Parts: sequence; structure tokens; C-alpha cells
Amino acid sequence: MINAGHFVEILSLLGQSSAHERWRSVRSAPEYDYPMTLILLAGVAVGIIVLISLSVYMWKYLMRTVFFEADFRRTAGKEGLGEEECNLLFELAKQADLSGNYKAIFTSETDFRNGSQNYLTSEEFCNLPNERRMEINVRISQLRRKLGMQSSSNEDDPLGSRQIAANTRIKVLPPDKPEEFLAIVLQADNDKISIAPLAGADPKPGESWRIRHFDGRALWEFDAPVVAIDKGRVILAHDEEGRMINQRRFVRVSVHFPAKICTYDFLHSEKEVAPPQWSDAQLIQLAGPGLKLRSNLAVHPGDRVLVVTGIRDGEVVYAVAKIRRVDNPDRTMKDLVAECVGITQAEISKLASATNFAATQQEHLRRVKEKENPPKRRLNIAALAADKKWKEQAGATTSKKSEAK
Repeated sequence: MINAGHFVEILSLLGQSSAHERWRSVRSAPEYDYPMTLILLAGVAVGIIVLISLSVYMWKYLMRTVFFEADFRRTAGKEGLGEEECNLLFELAKQADLSGNYKAIFTSETDFRNGSQNYLTSEEFCNLPNERRMEINVRISQLRRKLGMQSSSNEDDPLGSRQIAANTRIKVLPPDKPEEFLAIVLQADNDKISIAPLAGADPKPGESWRIRHFDGRALWEFDAPVVAIDKGRVILAHDEEGRMINQRRFVRVSVHFPAKICTYDFLHSEKEVAPPQWSDAQLIQLAGPGLKLRSNLAVHPGDRVLVVTGIRDGEVVYAVAKIRRVDNPDRTMKDLVAECVGITQAEISKLASATNFAATQQEHLRRVKEKENPPKRRLNIAALAADKKWKEQAGATTSKKSEAK
């Protein structure tokens, strides 16, 4: 193996000897260790590859942190956002884990919601002062409105936890409690929900509380982060999307009322203003705000319609309804399952009262009919055979006891 001494000896010989002697000296030098040479070359190659990989990584990092951030700030400026709003939105984009595509948060409601939820439950947010946390929560709501975002749920459905009004009762499930608590909403606005303190609950900023609210038609569930505890009140952030727990709150009752129905499209390509084209229909089933109409109108699930129908004698309803399902779509007369939308709690109660009245009337008629024509009792052959067999066994047992005596 060649070492430093051999190199020194070769150099001295090259300087002091003739060409012939130098050639003989080189031929007499020790042979190279080729395996070690290959290892050294492989190490150099690996080092070059590592340097190239680090260069690519640093370039991507600079693109993500410098160029992408500069592009993000230019877009924020076009949207009319200030420096502080831009910084907050950029933090939400990082919390949403968009993998460098931070500009998606300007238009994606889902990404904005995920970033907000992750930031409001992060350790960085929890370590901020109480007043600063409440201020940031308000700024997030303002950012959402400024960017013109709408909930991904349909506009006719409740828009997240903002449907909850003040002085209403909700059920709250803190993360460390096995049972739900009843709570009263003290204040509710576009930015936050303030609820009365819960007995036995220990609210902490950054926790995600599960709240349940019944809006008269369905039970909704939301995950609301705890923003702050202010003067004994628990301040919760809004959840833009909820989960429907159960929707069956009204009995279904068969009815027969004449109705009129027409499509409710927002924009029409017509030259003159004209009244809508009504189609005849029949209300065949009522379940609170749920309607089942039989009509030849061609509609699809998700369409909105105008409905005029009776719900009991002397009472007619004018409502906007949303088609939930179409039964027998291939037939001329289709069964349209619809739900009234945009109605108040008092109007829901009115429809529920009509449903209960129709159900009570039908039950009364059924009892009267049974009283006038009582159903004939049918002989249960199996029960008679079992009774006969039991009597025979009982008689045999009595006979054995008598013989024994």
C-alpha cells in the first residue's frame, strides 16, 4: 500500500536521476491497492450526491419560505389585507399543512377551517395572553368574512354554530368529562359564543369542546375550541361545519291535500317578467317541515321549489322547499320528498302541530272503525294444541299422584 514515505522517495528520485533511472524507480515502486482506491472514489461520489441533494433541498426551502411567501404577500395585498392580517393568514396556511401551496387558503373554505382549528388548539396560541387570544379569534372571523368565504354546507342549511342564538340551552361535552353538561348561551355573535361556567368543568384554552344544539328540525354537533375564560364566562370559537346527529323528530302521517308546485330558479333567461309556471300536485305525506308531494314536475335532488299546499282545513302554506329525494323518477307522476327551508321556529311548530293533528285524527278514525266493526278473533291452532297437551299432562300427573296415595 502506498504511504507518504513512498511518495517522498519517488519525488526525490525523479529530481536526481536520469530518465532511464526514473523509469526503473517507477517500475520498482509498490503496487496500488485497487480496492481501497475504489472505496475512496465511491466516497467521493456519495459526497457529491449528498451535496447535490442538500443544494436541491435548500433551493426548495428558499422557494417555499422566500419566493412562495413573497407571492403569498402579493396576493394578500391584492385582497386588501393589511400586514397583520397577512401574517395571521400565513400562519393559518402553515397550520393547515398545505405543503407549499399556501395560496389555496385564499379560496378554500376547508383549508381555512382546518388551519383555524389547528391554530386555535395549538400550544403557541394557548401560551398567548387572554386578551390576545380573544383578539386573534375576532381577527380570524373578520378574515373569513373579508375573503368572502361561505360554509361548504348549503346556504339553506344552518351555517355552522352561528345558528345558535343567545339565551338558548345547549349540551356541552368537555374533553375530560364522561358526561354532557347543560349550558346557557349568554352571548352569541359572528365571532364567538359565550356560555355560562359549567359546574365541575375546568376549561382550558386550546381545548376542543363538543356542543350539541337542537334547531327545531335536527340535532347538530359542533367542535368549538376554547378561546379564553373571561369574567367567569367560557369563550368558544365558532365551528363552520356541523354534524347532523338525528333528523327524525316528527311522525310521518298520510294526508291528502291539493297543492301547487313550481321550480325556484334564481336566474331565468326571459325577455319579460312573467309569473312562474305552476304544476298540479298532491300532498300525500306530512312530517313537520318534511313534505311528500306527488307531481309530474321534473326536478332533481338539491333543486329548490315553491310549494303552495294545505296542511289542515282552512290553513294553507306558502313555502320554499328543497328536494331531498325523488321516488319513481321514471314514472309520469313522481313522489317528491322535500323539506321546507328558511322558516322560523314558530313556523316549524305550526307544521309540527298540523302533523300531530292529522295523526290524532287518523288514530281516532281507526278506533271508531274498530268499534263499529270489531275484528273477528282468529283461532290460534298452535295455542289450542299446546293448551290441550298441557291439560293432558296435568291430568296424567294427577292420576299418578292418586295411585300413589
